Amino acid sequence: MFSDVGFRKMMCIWVIAVFLLLGPSACATDELKIEKIADPVTIESSGTVKILLNISNPFDSDIIVKIRDENSVGGTMLDTQCIQGKIPANAVGISEYESIQVHNPGTFTLGTIEVKYTNPLTGKEEIAASKNKVDVTVTGGNPNVAFSSTSTKLECQFDDQQQQQQQQEEQKSEEEQRREEMQKQMEELKQQQDEMQKKLSQSRQNMNQDMSSVKQQQQKEAKEANEGLDKELSERLAESEDFQEMKKELEDMGYEEKGKTRTDLRDNETEFKYEYEKPDGEKGEITGKMKDGKIEDLKKFSDDDAKALDEKLSSDKEFQEAAQRLEKEGFVPDKKEFSGLNSKNETEFNYQYKRADGETANITGDIKDGDVSDVGVKSSVDEKRVMDALSNNTEFMKLDDELRSKGFEKEGFELKSFKRNESSFSAMYSDGNETVNITGSVEIALDEVKVSNLKIEDGRTIFDKLKVPLLLILVLAGVYSYLRYVRRDVFDVELEVPVVVKPINARKEAMKLIRKAERMYKSGKKRDAYTMVSSGVRLYFKYVICSEKDELTTSEIVRYVRGKELEGYVDDLRECFTLCDMVKFAKYKPNDKDFFRVVELSKGCVR
Repeated sequence: MFSDVGFRKMMCIWVIAVFLLLGPSACATDELKIEKIADPVTIESSGTVKILLNISNPFDSDIIVKIRDENSVGGTMLDTQCIQGKIPANAVGISEYESIQVHNPGTFTLGTIEVKYTNPLTGKEEIAASKNKVDVTVTGGNPNVAFSSTSTKLECQFDDQQQQQQQQEEQKSEEEQRREEMQKQMEELKQQQDEMQKKLSQSRQNMNQDMSSVKQQQQKEAKEANEGLDKELSERLAESEDFQEMKKELEDMGYEEKGKTRTDLRDNETEFKYEYEKPDGEKGEITGKMKDGKIEDLKKFSDDDAKALDEKLSSDKEFQEAAQRLEKEGFVPDKKEFSGLNSKNETEFNYQYKRADGETANITGDIKDGDVSDVGVKSSVDEKRVMDALSNNTEFMKLDDELRSKGFEKEGFELKSFKRNESSFSAMYSDGNETVNITGSVEIALDEVKVSNLKIEDGRTIFDKLKVPLLLILVLAGVYSYLRYVRRDVFDVELEVPVVVKPINARKEAMKLIRKAERMYKSGKKRDAYTMVSSGVRLYFKYVICSEKDELTTSEIVRYVRGKELEGYVDDLRECFTLCDMVKFAKYKPNDKDFFRVVELSKGCVR
């Protein structure tokens, strides 16, 4: 049985879920709608076309409207610059609007009709316009004789020209007054111009001197920042077991370090490359990046690695079968690429081929610990063969016709690499708003392309497909919850179970982090030790202040302490955080004296 509180919670969840499923369509607003219709749409010369309006007034009151329209059909032009009318409350239906006699043969498109009205709900002036395209075809007649007739209707002002003219006159008067004021100001400015010129000249000289000083300061800061970044990168690489192992492998093979490069720091990330070379000219490299002080994406590669991988591929049956197939089709090797060996001794390869007629091909796959896997081959010839096979496939063409009949146009085609002569494809279609795919499998056997598993994928998620069933389940659940609530037993008793929350000893937890920092400093992780001390102090104040934030800033902690009138305490906090931040951002070298001072200050702050 449900309690009042439990029922309210369930009903709130149910209402929110229904709103999310219904989406924006549940929030539509009322507006005047209008659609233009021609009767008939095909007519012989000298006939009369009736122009009808399908109007829907959703409001509970009559609406005064102004209409602007322009229609040109068969040499007759009807220019309705503005006519005024009234649409009854809640009116829905079709009415005859105009009629036009046509003469010249051809196909003509009616213009867009605009209806200006005041929305009774908002009190604002709005314009409703027809959005549908209406074409009228005139047959017969003499194509060598051109008829021309124009009639204009003007009963009102659609854009309220009188008001605009009045506003323009008012603006003109204001502009004349501003001109007079400007002229007076110019005369005053001329008198001050000489003095200002002298001041500007002096100011430019001072500015040039200041800019030179600023530029020198910026260059100095940039140099210090780069030196700090280079130092931090060297320290992180010295701590990286994977980097040291890769470096040792290259050195054991006779490679010597020849240089290193690094990109500028961006989003706290930099990429680096260490270059190596043997006395005989063979080259090697180690690449990677440092992001947020961590070494990532380490990869090693050398000419010796390339030779070893070549040998592995030359003895791999699956790779050789793919290469032989391409050679039979006239392809010759062009170039090869390896992604580099990572810490797991794995790499990706891409062998590229070309043909005299410009066709290209690729053999791709993976190599891990000397084992070749996931070998795939694809050529531009394969793609053409598959597309030809699909154009002759009855089932595919049936799906293609089905999509085109719904307004979809083919926009692309993607064929995946063949693995053991099997692959899959995706033909992409779009109607401008929605994208769907025709997918399937293909197999090449004895130069014949076999197509199977054809289907249309509309890209809908599981949630989209289950939207209606979920909505129905939520509605039924809501009804069931309501019935259970109204029929609940009057003797229901709601039991309250106390929740016991173990209090956190802020000082104890903070001291754990400070002691851990001391151990880190002794083990050589000096820069990280400063960060750990800072984290301990911030953790302490997070619980003292009862903050819901993950971590408090220095300003927030100082502001709290100052509010408690502990000014001496503020100085200790500032000094502690300043020393930690200087080391954290690679602008200051850690040393024993400052670290022991930081530990002393932090223990004094955590009271």
